[in-house]
Amino acid sequence: MTLISMALFLLIFLGACAVVCREGFFTSAASVFSTVAALTAAFAVRVFLLDSVTDDYTNFLSVWVQYFRDNGGFAGIADIVGNYNLPYLYFLALFSYIPIDDLYLIKYLSIIFDVVLAWGIGRIVFFFTDSIARQRAAFLAAMFLPTVALNSAWWGQCDSIFAAFCVISLYHALNGRSKLSLAFAALALSFKVQAVFFLPIFGVLLLTGLVRARDVWVFPAVFVATLLPGILLGHPIGDALTIYLRQVDGATGVLNYNSASIYAFIPYNYSALWLDYAEYIGIALAVGLVYTTMLWTVARYRSTTLGTVFGFAVLLALGIPLFLPYMHERYFYLADVLTLALAFVSPASFPACVLCLFGSLLGYYAYINGVFLLPMAVGAVAMVAAFAVICAYIHKSFVTPELDYYEE
Repeated sequence: MTLISMALFLLIFLGACAVVCREGFFTSAASVFSTVAALTAAFAVRVFLLDSVTDDYTNFLSVWVQYFRDNGGFAGIADIVGNYNLPYLYFLALFSYIPIDDLYLIKYLSIIFDVVLAWGIGRIVFFFTDSIARQRAAFLAAMFLPTVALNSAWWGQCDSIFAAFCVISLYHALNGRSKLSLAFAALALSFKVQAVFFLPIFGVLLLTGLVRARDVWVFPAVFVATLLPGILLGHPIGDALTIYLRQVDGATGVLNYNSASIYAFIPYNYSALWLDYAEYIGIALAVGLVYTTMLWTVARYRSTTLGTVFGFAVLLALGIPLFLPYMHERYFYLADVLTLALAFVSPASFPACVLCLFGSLLGYYAYINGVFLLPMAVGAVAMVAAFAVICAYIHKSFVTPELDYYEE
């Protein structure tokens, strides 16, 4: 790591310190010391992981940055490069100009959004608990969450970006800021198709009035706006608008990729006639889950609380990838961070966080080591159990609006 790269990393750390200071986490000398020490440790973990080089970086990310470097930087946006949407490619094109190893630049971008994500988690926790102590603890816990640190600093993936925007979108929705919620949801989708695990919550948000139907235009407007720079640089409009359709069309082959989805219950090399229809069963279950949340909201409209809405968002983030076919190990990322927030909002729901993280980490272990620590079916059992815990929280939020998150 060069001095310039080290200086840039230090700048990101100082930015994170500025965030915690602005949030009012420094309520005493002891809180200053403990918060800065914990944040330093979280960044130290990331320093330890930074030099790792994965196949995803070698075969894809580094190749795309080199393409932009060889083809005029932003001018290369005119071409079809890789299979990520344009907003992320803007960053890769930018990195092609900077005299720092692009391995670090790619990871630094995701680490910045680790901080943004942790900030959003903390804000949701404070919204429900009105507790600076819980907000601070949630922020730091998010920074230490294994799948968050591994995803950005080890893997160089960008799941923290879309997840951060999803969390911020949810935060604004809970506060009744309809347009801002839709705008951040559009930003989430503009970076990753996995935002579809979050977007169905807008059915509930529209039914409860937290998001207004007359503001829905904001979503397509912001999404298209993120594509305009690339289109103006000459990128084909058709490709920009259909990139996710092509990704979905390419999702074929085995029904499960190191994921703790229900398809992990199907033994390897198992053969049966019904497997020809297995993917449609999962899709039907996922769609059914979405409609169930909306029907439940309508049926229990008068007793639906903000806690209920939050619970539905967590349930969808976990339930949709649990039921869908062709899921990868990283696709429970949003569920990992939202169940963490739920654990701080309602401590009784803490098992959901542990179970979800366990299932995700089994998939990460398989990818990192090329061998399963435990059968992924064990992870799927954990995810199903986490699903049940979240359902219990939602039921309680209907029955007793004054949940324990109002207590300190």
